[in-house]
Amino acid sequence: MTTIRFERITKAFGTTEVIKSLDLEISSGEFFTFVGPSGCGKSTLLHMIAGLDAPSSGLILFDGKPVNDLSPQARDIALVFQNYALYPHLTAFENIAFPLRMKKAARNVIEDEVNRVAGLLGISASLGKKPKELSGGQRQRVALGRAIVRRPKVFLMDEPLSNLDARLRLEMRTELLRLHRELGITTVYVTHDQSEAMSLSDRVAVLNRGELQQCDRPLAVYRRPANVFVAGFIGVPAMNLFPARVTGKRPLAVAWAGITLSPPAEHFPPAEDVLIGMRPEDVIAGRSPDPAALEMTVELAEPSGPITWLELAGRGLKLAALSRPEEELVPGDRCYVKIMPEKIALFDPSSGRRL
Repeated sequence: MTTIRFERITKAFGTTEVIKSLDLEISSGEFFTFVGPSGCGKSTLLHMIAGLDAPSSGLILFDGKPVNDLSPQARDIALVFQNYALYPHLTAFENIAFPLRMKKAARNVIEDEVNRVAGLLGISASLGKKPKELSGGQRQRVALGRAIVRRPKVFLMDEPLSNLDARLRLEMRTELLRLHRELGITTVYVTHDQSEAMSLSDRVAVLNRGELQQCDRPLAVYRRPANVFVAGFIGVPAMNLFPARVTGKRPLAVAWAGITLSPPAEHFPPAEDVLIGMRPEDVIAGRSPDPAALEMTVELAEPSGPITWLELAGRGLKLAALSRPEEELVPGDRCYVKIMPEKIALFDPSSGRRL
């Protein structure tokens, strides 16, 4: 197992700076995910770890030793791509065995290792098939098998599930977690799919325009976003964000949409103007009239099993909320909305930082 450290890493393509002075450490045996919108620099970071691209400045260290000048082969990493990158003319067995053949491993070693890995991945019955004869999930397992059989120091995974349908993606997430628990190899994962990042990772690093916005455990990032970008990016539906005004500080009171809220805050706002953030699941809509609630109109209702996600309009606002299915709210209905003030996040409108 290997610790990976970035020290003041920058990367520029011409005059465009893609990574901006990154300092970060990935712990030995950790499942670590870079997440962010397209173009944020996450794949570039993965390629620099792999040695496929060189940083413009700074150091990348494996277990405290710089690897900037080492070739991809010398770094002992295994990279799993989005498109699987399987050899179409080789069987699943030969695809998995390829790294061992390159190392000139003995025939019995190759056979034992390929069969062991195929058993681990549940594809023993498909070893004689070529990629075109395999399903998407089977092809992904073969690609994983080819990486696992090398017993690398580090797994690097670049959007490995993006070509699978929704059901297979969920299955493969479970498979990846099981494999990580069994193998314990440091894994660096790249995705734009935040649900993958939240469900798979020990820690998540949120990137935007080449800058690290927040790095923490998935639930900590979700519950305590460091800034407005993280608050808006992490979470589906996204966090509601609105301008509000501080009307009292001891205790803290904030005026919004004609009501007064008392949200928690680690630091008192330096000015009267603030941004308030509310997760949709902390905004509850129902049919029962309540003088303390906001009266709004349902514009969109999306049933999702035990809950229904709503888009509401009223008082010049658009608000994402939830209701229980038994409320049977449909577009056009009037409803009454309760806000959980203890769950509200406050942000500085100038810097975007959490207060």
